[in-house]
Amino acid sequence: MAGIVRNCGLFFWLAMVCMSPASSAADTLSDQRTQFAQAWQALYQRHMTAYHTLKRKLGAYPLYPYLEIGEAELRLKQGDAQGVDDVLARYADIPASRSLRIHWVRYLAAHAQWSRVRAQMGAHPYLRRVLPEAYLQAHWRALPREEMLRDFARYWLAGGSVGKALAAFERQWRSAGHPTRDECWTRIVHLVRKGDWRQAKLLSTELPKVEQGWFRQWRDLAARPSRLRQWDAWPDRALARAVVVDVLVRLARGDAEAGWRELARWRDVLGADEFLRLQRKIALYAAKAHRLVARHWLAALPRDAQTHETYAWQARLALLAQDWRGLLAVLDRMPVRQARKACWIYWRAQALKHLHQPRKARELLATIADERGFYSFRAAKELGRPYALHARSPQADERMKLQLATMPPMLRAREWWLLHEPGRAASEWMLAMRHATAAQWRAAAALARAWGWHAMTIRAAAKAGDFDALAARFPLAFADDVRAASKATKLDASTIWSIIRQESAFNARAVSRTGARGLMQLMPATARHVARRLRLGKAGDLFDPTLNIRLGSAYLADMLHRFGRLEYAMAAYNAGPSRVQRWLQSVSVADPLVWVEAIPYNETRRYVQQAMAFRVVYDWRQQQANSLRPARQVAEQEKNQSSAL
Repeated sequence: MAGIVRNCGLFFWLAMVCMSPASSAADTLSDQRTQFAQAWQALYQRHMTAYHTLKRKLGAYPLYPYLEIGEAELRLKQGDAQGVDDVLARYADIPASRSLRIHWVRYLAAHAQWSRVRAQMGAHPYLRRVLPEAYLQAHWRALPREEMLRDFARYWLAGGSVGKALAAFERQWRSAGHPTRDECWTRIVHLVRKGDWRQAKLLSTELPKVEQGWFRQWRDLAARPSRLRQWDAWPDRALARAVVVDVLVRLARGDAEAGWRELARWRDVLGADEFLRLQRKIALYAAKAHRLVARHWLAALPRDAQTHETYAWQARLALLAQDWRGLLAVLDRMPVRQARKACWIYWRAQALKHLHQPRKARELLATIADERGFYSFRAAKELGRPYALHARSPQADERMKLQLATMPPMLRAREWWLLHEPGRAASEWMLAMRHATAAQWRAAAALARAWGWHAMTIRAAAKAGDFDALAARFPLAFADDVRAASKATKLDASTIWSIIRQESAFNARAVSRTGARGLMQLMPATARHVARRLRLGKAGDLFDPTLNIRLGSAYLADMLHRFGRLEYAMAAYNAGPSRVQRWLQSVSVADPLVWVEAIPYNETRRYVQQAMAFRVVYDWRQQQANSLRPARQVAEQEKNQSSAL
């Protein structure tokens, strides 16, 4: 239950401030919501008498199934599986049933009920991904022994993890005379590719003595890749190839030019296809380290080895070299669809301008200036045109909107939203919309906007294809907090909103895979550092919009003060200041637009370009909403913003 109840403080507060009706059914939906919060809290704290008293009043409440599911999950954790299958059958479509089903299949596996495990895995394929060991056990136990051993061998050779649950199968396989020397090496190669040197080292002890020494050589080379030049390849050509590929990649990551030089020595060992693949890989490492020599390496690749990425980096290196004729030559070689992107049309125009063909340059810029985006806004500025926003307000079908609002999953989504559980609300929402048409998504966007659910409004508008619905897609949310942060940091409000939009799309409870939290996706360590600088003591709750915006804006302002330009500050906000410092040192071109295009990380490059474009949209949004500042200040900001673009 701890995973289900996150916001216990909220539920406790609701329980304290609201009175429970004396009747057996709650009088209003608001009363039911309060009683549900109380019941959920009681269940979480194992106060079962209070829980059952409250539960009896909530039979008609939209979230009642969650009580049944939560109760079944609690019993299951206590070792009582009675009635779980019945709860799952009754509430199969409720998103929380997924968690209950996972716990139930774990229970079935722990009690060796393999036929039931197989039935669940067959009916719900996601369980195979979530519970791979249970799936393999159930699958292998149903196979004849020889077929099971062959299947296990494929899994083992590919580097599959063999934990306690699968140990019995490994023992059977080993009793049949496995692994052979070749099988050991096959698994070792896969383990090293996964970075699991510990398991690889353990397995290497089963190799012949001489080959145990080979493994130690490989490990030493991986730690000191520059020693590859002194290495004498092993007589086993396939193993030697695996070592050379692994060590060359490690060498090239740290020193691409050394990797390129060393690559030539191993052409015969690698074979033609692997050699060409490594040529491309190492050339791209060098390009992303802004080594201009990589232009020649990439250009020398055969045409069938070229990719969109190799063409793009040839163009970026030509930009860094300010080689405008070379840039045009690369753009001419690009696939037509790639060359027609606004990015490369813009840079073709710049090349023509530098080669004294201003009329052709302006004609090219005009082809993208009437679009919305980073390079289109830049083209419009150069042509002296207003930015083309193309904003419109698509009208949702009111009857369809009402139909959506009364669907059971939408009713549940609404309740979770009002209980400050956007994650659970989103699960129910997506259940309701799983087969939706564009028109239904448009109605859903209007519904989410009416609720004040900005993140889902943005998502629904995109699903509807309503990319011109700028008022819906770029909300002026948390205005008081943004205004306060703008005043404190001297950042304009458009910049702060653009970062929120880019980072979390206004999901105040967003958590990234790396642990960044809240509206401006702050890492806890960064938040603590900024909080100390602001003398706030502890960083506090990063899911609190006011605090998150204050700390995130202060951090962005710190980056702007450190690097001097907003483009660099945004890149540092996304990728970290140490990387930006390194990129600034490796790029000698003064033009910040070229610098942004040459950012090695695709994610960071897109991040900066989108956030800068979002600033233009947010300036327009503020003007449409009568602005947060006097008109003169808005005009001055737009002028400064255009200069930054």
